[in-house]
Amino acid sequence: MDDFRALLAAAHARGLRVLLDLVMNHTSDQHPWFRESAASRENPKRDWNLKFHPTDNDQLLCYSKEEGDNLILVAVNLDPRNTQSGWLDFDRAPGESYGLEDLVAAGHYTWSGRRNFVQLNPHTLPAHVFRVTRK
Repeated sequence: MDDFRALLAAAHARGLRVLLDLVMNHTSDQHPWFRESAASRENPKRDWNLKFHPTDNDQLLCYSKEEGDNLILVAVNLDPRNTQSGWLDFDRAPGESYGLEDLVAAGHYTWSGRRNFVQLNPHTLPAHVFRVTRK
C-alpha cells in the first residue's frame, strides 16, 4: 500500500490523475466454465470469450472475437503520444493467406500465416478493427 501511495503522490505532484480499473468478474483459464467454453469450436459458450494475441511490443494490445463465420481482430496502440509497431501472433488465422478489411480506416490487406506486422500512429490511426475473411 505504501508503494501505491508513493505512486499516487508522485503522479499528483506532476499534475497527473491515476485511474484504477477493478475487474470483479475475472475468470481464470483453469476455471471449469472457461475450460468447457474452449473445449470445441461448436460449444455455445465459445463466443463469449475474447482471445488475446501476443505481440513483441507491450504498447500494442491485440485481441479477437469469433462468432460463427464472423471473426474480428482488434489491434490498439496503448501509447497516446508515439507511433508503435510490432509483430503479432494471430493464432486464429483461418489459413495460410487471408483477407482483412479495416472497419476503421476502410483499408484492405492480405496477411499470410500467424505472424504479421502492425504499425499504429495515435494521432492518425490509433487502432485497427479488422474483419477477417478466408481467401
